[in-house]
Amino acid sequence: MSIRIGIGIDNAVYGSFSTQYNAVLTEARAQGYTLPSASQQAKQNILLNTLISSGVWAKLDTLFVLANDGGASFACINWKDPSGTKATLVSSPTFTSNLGFNSNGSSSYIDTNFNAAMQGANFTNNNASEFGYQVGALFGLMFGTVGPSGDGLNVGTATQGQRLNMAGTNLLTTADMGGNGLKLINRTSATDVVLFNETTQINAITTTATRISSSRRILNGQNAYLHSAGRVSIYGNGASLVSEASSLRTAIITYLTSL
Repeated sequence: MSIRIGIGIDNAVYGSFSTQYNAVLTEARAQGYTLPSASQQAKQNILLNTLISSGVWAKLDTLFVLANDGGASFACINWKDPSGTKATLVSSPTFTSNLGFNSNGSSSYIDTNFNAAMQGANFTNNNASEFGYQVGALFGLMFGTVGPSGDGLNVGTATQGQRLNMAGTNLLTTADMGGNGLKLINRTSATDVVLFNETTQINAITTTATRISSSRRILNGQNAYLHSAGRVSIYGNGASLVSEASSLRTAIITYLTSL
């Protein structure tokens, strides 16, 4: 996808914004949301353009930039479909400016309202990904699905319960996704899952893709329980991002450390 230049809200100071980022700002203004600061808008435009140039953007179905100084409402916009359905905050997860959301560890989570089985364009049965950037998780599901027997990524101890298009079955071997940072799970074929824990790649975890979960994707939980109290700053999903994993991580870290 080419980067098309539009007129940014603060273009007199920071230059023109991409058409894609302007769409996010336009929707936020239409909804009456508080916008990020002018300086942060420039940083977010750089983030989006970096994702475009690295090939990540074209593969995404959702991108939620939860770490922002505009507020919790702005964080609920899916940058890939700004005028579409927004995320819902369930049981009041805590929003911290420039950092993102924390669950209370027992009941709160973020419902993206995205059903990959119904809405996924790039997210398919044998070619899919889901990722997030999290800090402070001790145990629980960083992201999952609102219904039972769905997908999920566990940031606790090493486990076979790292799922993507697996209908409640587990990996055949354990994968350790503990610690802070980028967590990325990819479905690369009918039989293979590849995970990234920060820069560590965990290859060819063989299982069988059976179906895409028809449950909505949520953050900080699975089936509305097993909540992680860690902070989620960025979340997205789409097609497999194995080749783009390093570029994705660099773009996210560059943005977050600039805030």
